[in-house]
Amino acid sequence: MPSWTHASNYHKAGYTAWLLVTGSLIDSHTDRESISLDELEKFTKFFYELFKELSP
Repeated sequence: MPSWTHASNYHKAGYTAWLLVTGSLIDSHTDRESISLDELEKFTKFFYELFKELSP
């Protein structure tokens, strides 16, 4: 499925860009777009651990 993200602009400018997503790309920006509670919990734990590592 063709798609695009603003991260490509950062990449073209020479920056490292990460795209972290959940759910299905096929449902993105539709009335079916959603995230399961399991995905939300995993994403929350990921960011919590990431911010702990990045904190001074």
